[in-house]
Amino acid sequence: MGGAESANLPEVVLPADSRFPTVGPLEFDGWRVDFSAVRECLHRPLPEPLQLRNEISRAQVSLAGALSSPLTEQRSSSSAEQILLEHLEDEHAAEVEKYVVYDKYFGVTRSRHYGAADLAREVSLTISRTLEDLAGAIIDVDEFDAIVDVSEILLRYCAGGAEAGSENGQSGISSSLKDPMYRWRVGHHFFAFSALMCRHALEAIAGRDPLSLQETVNLLADARISLRGTTAAMRYGANMSQQAYGDIVRPSMEAAWPGGFSGTQHLDYERLKRTREAALERLLREHGKSPSDWPAEVRVAFGAFCETELEDLEQHTLLAASKVGTGSSLLAEATGGSGALAAVKQLRSMAVKRQRDLAKYLV
Repeated sequence: MGGAESANLPEVVLPADSRFPTVGPLEFDGWRVDFSAVRECLHRPLPEPLQLRNEISRAQVSLAGALSSPLTEQRSSSSAEQILLEHLEDEHAAEVEKYVVYDKYFGVTRSRHYGAADLAREVSLTISRTLEDLAGAIIDVDEFDAIVDVSEILLRYCAGGAEAGSENGQSGISSSLKDPMYRWRVGHHFFAFSALMCRHALEAIAGRDPLSLQETVNLLADARISLRGTTAAMRYGANMSQQAYGDIVRPSMEAAWPGGFSGTQHLDYERLKRTREAALERLLREHGKSPSDWPAEVRVAFGAFCETELEDLEQHTLLAASKVGTGSSLLAEATGGSGALAAVKQLRSMAVKRQRDLAKYLV
């Protein structure tokens, strides 16, 4: 994908360490977005497409209003210094450099000095872009719902934990047909913030601070909703025809990295997986090696998280089948020649293995 083609595509700034900054409730006092009308429409037996589009548009305009806040208008001067890999001399240098091709392809810049205002602006822009494009997307209602769920969690965090309020906005956006690359990139940006939110919740579980059972259950619920958000982001980002994917998106990845492109090159998601294992170790250490020994509410909450993870792997498999069929993954093509495994077969094997690993935790 050349510079001319990528010039108009959205970009995003993410923290170098994949961790959210601390946000205080007073910093974003009164900064609220209301998704209740969208959710009410989504939960009707048969949502009316035009009405749903109008409600999404209103929510998007309401959110866009938050971007004019003094806190989100400009990035702080300290965070304006973004990472230049050749000059990076901190603990994250080697790991960030390892994943730089993936970041560059999806328009990701990593910042060492990532504050509350940076998070608010980048989250708001990403959700705003997603909502605007969703108004013209063709995806399952449940995917809409999952995106709204994780958007609320992200915005609640940005607002210092405040509950969602009500803010009226006027519908004024139009969903125009965009290059598939726009949706592909915005979907991955939303995926990244969902993964960061999931990791944030799991990191709290894995940390040293003592947690009550209710706090553990609440964090597991946030992790589950955020992980489900990554699945919805994946479905939304790939909401295009097989031909569009084959003619536009896949060649852009081949051009970006002839050595093979893979989801394992996603820095935030790889860190999420490591944190997931650390959280599990904490649960096993505190509640017992057998899930049957755990408090019922923790066992059910973690089981629901594991189920969501398996469903994500299954959805990834189905998505690959719809886009590449029996074809090989880009990484397999680059490294395996004619004997490369089909992408679907690889993903199916991963899902089966993960199901075996998690079998004892499933409710």
